[in-house]
Amino acid sequence: QPLAVDVRANAVWRASNHLLDTDFKIGQSARVSLNATSEQIQISVQDSGGSAHRFDYEQMLEPFKRGDNATYRKGIGLGLTIVDNIALSHGGKLTFETNADGICATITLPR
Repeated sequence: QPLAVDVRANAVWRASNHLLDTDFKIGQSARVSLNATSEQIQISVQDSGGSAHRFDYEQMLEPFKRGDNATYRKGIGLGLTIVDNIALSHGGKLTFETNADGICATITLPR
């Protein structure tokens, strides 16, 4: 079934891509899922790196903040800031949940 959502497709694609890129930098793999209700959609990216204890993702939403892996990875610390701003510009939010597999980042957008 088609899923109708009024979003800027390129922006949502960019946000999802940034989350995947972040997960591949700190984890070994990532699992993407899409859940929808009549009121919202959720795009979730679950890493399997098991390094959740090293990162304060809420602090990482600030521009130019980088995690412990900054020495070994390319980037300037804007990826999660961009994802958060895209979610907010659509009336949504970006949240993080630590679980047994690592960290699940979820973009929630209204429909």
